[in-house]
Amino acid sequence: MKISKVNSFKKVFGFGSVLASADELKLKPINIAFSKEHAHLEKEFLREYAVKSQGAFRFAMILALIFYDLFAILDKSTVPDIYQQIWIIRFGIVTPVLIIAFFFSFNKLFLKFGQITIALVWFITGGGIIYMNIIMSGVGIYSYYAGLMLIFFFGYTFVRARFLNSVLIGWVLFLGYMLTSYFYTDLSANHLKITGAFFLSANLIGMFINYTLEVNARRDFFMRKLVAIEQEKVVAANESLVKDPDNYILKMDVIRALLHMNKYTEAILQMENISVLPFEGASSGRMLYEVAHTGNALDLMKSEKYNMAVEALKKAKVWDESMGVGEPFDGDNRLQDYLLSHCYAKINMPQESKNALGRVIQYSVDHPKSTDDRRIIGIKALMDGGHTAELEKLKRQDEDWNSIVEELNKKSTNLLTSTIIETLKLY
Repeated sequence: MKISKVNSFKKVFGFGSVLASADELKLKPINIAFSKEHAHLEKEFLREYAVKSQGAFRFAMILALIFYDLFAILDKSTVPDIYQQIWIIRFGIVTPVLIIAFFFSFNKLFLKFGQITIALVWFITGGGIIYMNIIMSGVGIYSYYAGLMLIFFFGYTFVRARFLNSVLIGWVLFLGYMLTSYFYTDLSANHLKITGAFFLSANLIGMFINYTLEVNARRDFFMRKLVAIEQEKVVAANESLVKDPDNYILKMDVIRALLHMNKYTEAILQMENISVLPFEGASSGRMLYEVAHTGNALDLMKSEKYNMAVEALKKAKVWDESMGVGEPFDGDNRLQDYLLSHCYAKINMPQESKNALGRVIQYSVDHPKSTDDRRIIGIKALMDGGHTAELEKLKRQDEDWNSIVEELNKKSTNLLTSTIIETLKLY
């Protein structure tokens, strides 16, 4: 199978899942702001992000004060003739800035100007290290540049700076160090190349970490909003059911909302008193039934209750006619059989495990053109079993495992797809 250069790049460097999240959440790729149908969430997210940044920022300021000033002990022993100049930077400039920033974080204006404050603190602390480096070079000491690494670490990870702000300050400090070292110190060319390479690497790594942190923060915020919406749907549907208790469509809405919140046992209980009319939402009813029992099985497997998980998976394979549809001639049970193979392996039933995995492989081989999301389970089973020839037939042109997972992640709000994704995370 041919693997595209783009997918190979993502696979090697691990960008796939982060970029997939950004695409799924409708985020702008550079400044990572909510866009398109999610644009209305941006203002609320920024306020929440600012509120959550306050505690982390204060703690970072305390640590910065301790470490930045603690190194003053080294100043006096390392450069006894000029330590006073270094202390002017530490105690006369940087320390007051850190203290002012700490107390400013308690002001309501921090919610509006927090990111500017973070950027200024990062710039001033980093600039202080750069200026110290210039002073120290006058007496032949060039080791203080290492302090800039700590500043990068704080800036990119600890203080919750947003991505573009981090990139701007990080590269300004990098260029500032390189230019001042070249023009105002007698640092050798080789030494400058080496330290420059380290700082360049630190910047690139820091950028990726910071980007990932912000995407994950936005993803968590987005998922909490979805859960809140589903909770509202449950409340609204339950209120309507009081007036119309036999309305199975309203009951299905309640079940769907419960599944979005991963409340599988509650969804299963709701299904006990439902009767979906054939041909009216039948396929949807079957999907809800399958997701509820499979999701319950996944929870049991995570708790290492494999015998109970087996029973839940067997129920998931049943086509309960109360959900509006009977069992087809050739139903797709790959998801449940794949999980059963792992459960049986855990409870020392190797033959049953082999049989279950065999059913997954056989169905996949018999249905190579299947477009159902369950096809990824078939691909995973073929990969696990080393069935290379069959695997090549099942995959599409220019498709590799990373690209398949990435496409699946884009549809994670679909209940069945999200269950498949949870399965892949578990195994």
